[in-house]
Amino acid sequence: MPRDLPINLRDHDIRALLDRRKKQHRIALKQQPPAECGINYMLGEESWLPIEKRTPVRRAFEAWTGPLFQNRPTGHLCGSFDITPRFQPRDRLWVRESGRELRAASNPHPREPRDEWISCGFRYSADGAVTYLGGAEGHDGDKSRPSIHMPRWASRLTLVVEQVRVERLQDITREDVYAEGAITDEWLEWREDVRNIGMPEESSIEDERDVFARLWISLHGADAWDANPWVVALTFSVHRTNIDKLEAREVAIG
Repeated sequence: MPRDLPINLRDHDIRALLDRRKKQHRIALKQQPPAECGINYMLGEESWLPIEKRTPVRRAFEAWTGPLFQNRPTGHLCGSFDITPRFQPRDRLWVRESGRELRAASNPHPREPRDEWISCGFRYSADGAVTYLGGAEGHDGDKSRPSIHMPRWASRLTLVVEQVRVERLQDITREDVYAEGAITDEWLEWREDVRNIGMPEESSIEDERDVFARLWISLHGADAWDANPWVVALTFSVHRTNIDKLEAREVAIG
């Protein structure tokens, strides 16, 4: 059954969603399969079954050596390690982003204490846009909010998961990089200019996968790309509205 879940995104992801450039997102697995896991299978999400009978998407690993093999359950031929991603097809994800929660003072008199504040709006750090609750037209103060503390009512983007894959980070294709929203018009113009100028023999220019590798390193550290971790790759449709304002017909998939 589809679930409503939050997902935290950074400002560059938000801008890519607003620009309609992003329809994929990769998340590194917190727990990576042990080194002895060599054989693996993608399982679940049987398309021929009714939705209520489909199993969750997961990646199953087999281990024929190492601790997993040595500690395998009685009667099992090999050890096993399964990954079941948190997000599954048809889940509705309400996007949490950083910004400032706008507040109205419950006490309108400026010389008296203002111990109580009422949330009345939100300013998004990605683009500076502001949304107000109800009929509010202004605010008396604000408070910084990291994405993890963004209230659900302030979410302005909803993602409906269409596909879930568990794969190596470096399995990403050029097409995936575009779907990740990592390629900007400015980069495409730069590459065209470089090609027009001409490159020395045996030299090369940055391609799409290089752009994503550079972005991944900037977010996760210098060795993050070379480590080639297992990631969850989400593909989704983007709805530019609050999750509680979505109509059922807008999120029907297949």
